[in-house]
Amino acid sequence: MMNVAPRRRHYAYARGEEVLAHLSQARVYHVRGGGQLSDACVPPWTIGRIIGTRRPAGEPAYLLAFPHDDSDCVCWVAEAAIEGVC
Repeated sequence: MMNVAPRRRHYAYARGEEVLAHLSQARVYHVRGGGQLSDACVPPWTIGRIIGTRRPAGEPAYLLAFPHDDSDCVCWVAEAAIEGVC
């Protein structure tokens, strides 16, 4: 019997790319403040730079860094939340 390695899905976007992403499902963190922004303060979308990747439950996700209200913010977004490269 031959073992076959599972097929790895490639990421659609790379670290360093700027992308347009929807934030409706994201938990956004204020870097300097050290806490999560309330949903009322999170914009519906942003242009952010990809600074990391991961695969929770096998689906690609991206760590975005972006400015918001003169503050640095980060959040994880699913690949489906990204519209494309800017």
